[in-house]
Amino acid sequence: MIDFLIRTLKGHTKSVLSVSFSPDGKYIVSGSRDDTIKLWSIDGTLIRTLKGHTNDVNSVSFSPDGKYIVSGSDDKTIKLWSVDGTLIRTLKGHTSDVLSVSFSPDGKYIVSGSDDNTIKLWSIDGTLIRTLKGHTDWVLSVSFSPDGKYIVSGSYDNTIKLWSIDGTLIRTLKGHTDYVKSVSFSPDGKYIVSGSSDDTIKLWDVNLENILINPPQTERAYEDKRAALKIMIAEGKNEEALKILSLIPKSSWNEEDYANCVELYINLDMYDIADEIIKEMTVKKPLASHPGIYYDLARIYENKNRMEEARNIYQKLITENVIYKDVIKRHQNAKERITADTVVRDPINELIAGKYEILREIGRGGMGIVYEAVN
Repeated sequence: MIDFLIRTLKGHTKSVLSVSFSPDGKYIVSGSRDDTIKLWSIDGTLIRTLKGHTNDVNSVSFSPDGKYIVSGSDDKTIKLWSVDGTLIRTLKGHTSDVLSVSFSPDGKYIVSGSDDNTIKLWSIDGTLIRTLKGHTDWVLSVSFSPDGKYIVSGSYDNTIKLWSIDGTLIRTLKGHTDYVKSVSFSPDGKYIVSGSSDDTIKLWDVNLENILINPPQTERAYEDKRAALKIMIAEGKNEEALKILSLIPKSSWNEEDYANCVELYINLDMYDIADEIIKEMTVKKPLASHPGIYYDLARIYENKNRMEEARNIYQKLITENVIYKDVIKRHQNAKERITADTVVRDPINELIAGKYEILREIGRGGMGIVYEAVN
């Protein structure tokens, strides 16, 4: 019988929980319950031991350029190391064990999964970008898509979730009957493979158009389409976005659908249609009840240098007396740009000034604090 074993690497004093090859295939990194990380040459030589974690090292991975190693531990931290053994930084934010870590394909980001039921996206400089919430139990495995635009996660709640890196939950994949221990994308990004404690491996088709355009017309399918629509608009894929929008019956449109539709037509320079949709919105989704979407649309008009449309929306926000903190200055700036055709300083984050007086904060929206104001 042929023996395929080349060599055995010995050095850890407790269970080895994670191993990974360097991109060039010359090195191996390992993480262990002995709280250490070890870097090995492919010939079996132990190059160095990285010490810093104070509990089990559950996950280790090389950066795409092979210069760095990331590790996740039961000590609730993520550590970024240089391959020379230098600890570069410690990322803190999870409230429980970090079970899985992975680099983005461009090496600029790290994703982590924890038994605090969350996924966190980090910049390589240690900045926490966002926390993805949706799983109801431990997140056991996380991985980036090959293009770096998506994240897949597997959980103790028996589900797999597909996320956009902007934090949007695109889809929950259900089928396993026990916890999902491992997930990974195919090299072309069209498929996900998952391994579970139910003794099965499942292969999933996650081609965005296949899973979000073709499913049955159920409310769940509409929610999936809304997530896809948001992504297509953000990526400037306007034709694809139009196809998805056409599959959501207008009778079921919510305020986000109206806002997405207007943004899409603005992006396509189809301003007459955008204006008609806004008129319909004012009846079905009154500005006083949904000020945030109108504010967002005014900002979009500003970005397209359509100052007249932007000014009109800001004027309506002021008239309704429910405004964001920079609306008055934006309204004034739009007027100035219309009359003088000059570009003025962006006043975002400045407080209301002039004849308007802040009476009280009445809520917080996606674009800032909402105030009630009077003359």
